[in-house]
Amino acid sequence: MWLDLVPTIAMLVIVVAFVRRHRGAPVLQIHALIGASYLNIFPALDYLFSDGLGMSGFARFQWLVALFFQVPLLLVMHQWAPRIRSLPTTPTPARARLSPWLPAALLILLAGFWVVAIGYDLFFRRLGHDALQRASAEVPALLLYLYRGAVETAFFVVVFLWTLLRSVSARSRHYGLYRLSLAGYLTTFVLFFGANSRMQFVLLLLCLICTQPGLATFVLQRVRLPRFLLLLALLVFGLTLLRELVLEDNARVDASDLPDLLTTAGWLIAARLDALAILYRLNEVGFNPFGFELSGIAHVLNFYWSFFFDPAAYDAIKESLITSPSVAIVNRMAPVDEVDFPKAMILDMFLSFGVLGLLMTAGMLGGVLIWVQRRVAVFGGFTPTYMVAIYALPMLLEFEKEFIGLFFAFAKWTPALLLVYLLRPRFADRPRSVSQPVRVPTESPL
Repeated sequence: MWLDLVPTIAMLVIVVAFVRRHRGAPVLQIHALIGASYLNIFPALDYLFSDGLGMSGFARFQWLVALFFQVPLLLVMHQWAPRIRSLPTTPTPARARLSPWLPAALLILLAGFWVVAIGYDLFFRRLGHDALQRASAEVPALLLYLYRGAVETAFFVVVFLWTLLRSVSARSRHYGLYRLSLAGYLTTFVLFFGANSRMQFVLLLLCLICTQPGLATFVLQRVRLPRFLLLLALLVFGLTLLRELVLEDNARVDASDLPDLLTTAGWLIAARLDALAILYRLNEVGFNPFGFELSGIAHVLNFYWSFFFDPAAYDAIKESLITSPSVAIVNRMAPVDEVDFPKAMILDMFLSFGVLGLLMTAGMLGGVLIWVQRRVAVFGGFTPTYMVAIYALPMLLEFEKEFIGLFFAFAKWTPALLLVYLLRPRFADRPRSVSQPVRVPTESPL
């Protein structure tokens, strides 16, 4: 059994070396750690908790994912990252023209979220996949778009508003409206993500670390990365217990037995975040990692095409819940229909194109991550490239979303990006940035 963990341990050693090497690039460091969590750490914990039962081909998939995705991705980022040697820069606050229409629009969007969350009982989303789809179907289309748009763009809006408040002089007109908007968004989505999604709660913090010099300096230089990761793990564990024992009270964990409580909660986390879980079941029915299966992509393209040209077909596919390439392929191959299983950025590409899909994902993802890291490392105003970078950042860090779905998500919520860009602050002079030097500690941060 322990021999099966050899590829996992080897990959973790490589990731640790990469993170130590690229201390000045938090976007790359954090993405490498997130990938290792979903692809190595949680699968290994799931394997240990279950004694390998029902996890056919565990070591095989660890080798394949490491050799054809993780190592190539780290090599791409390493090749282009040496020129990145500083944390994000701190702009000197400057007077700016602030539009009152932007915070007004954001607060209207936030109000739309609360109308749906309260009026249609969609604040707590842990209803099960089918029940959530049925509940969402009862919401009028415009309100549902506002609700989902507020959730999906919350990371982008919070990063934008936080950056604005530290780069614009507090004497600027309408500054208080922007501060009110940030307070509203932070309060709303800290509560919402805390109640519904451990990973989105953590992701909000990680996006701020990648873009805000004060937080990056505090975490990477004062707290130190190992302690920060331990605190994150404790946070995820605490949110899990809060959900299991208070919010849902579903009797899956026994609070009277501490060892059982810790073991069960740990297994629940590991099983839910094991991004390779569905591959073990497909391995039992003959999945070929070196082959191609394009039916899933064809199905999803037909799904989005029918939205414009065949509404009846679109509604039928949406009702079936088979709306991603991986779900379509799994339901084609597996003897039992599955729609709600752990997903990851590599899953749809791996199932569709085999190991070639892993290599393609590594190459494209690595290039985009380098581009985003360079844009957020130097703040010179709310330029088009900076705005696109902070808009794309949370999508890239949200590893549990599938790669092909990223393109549709990027396009779907661009109205929010365009709105914020068109109403962005206008500086009289280009804001000056002050670099945050990265001091190499005498004691290694890892």
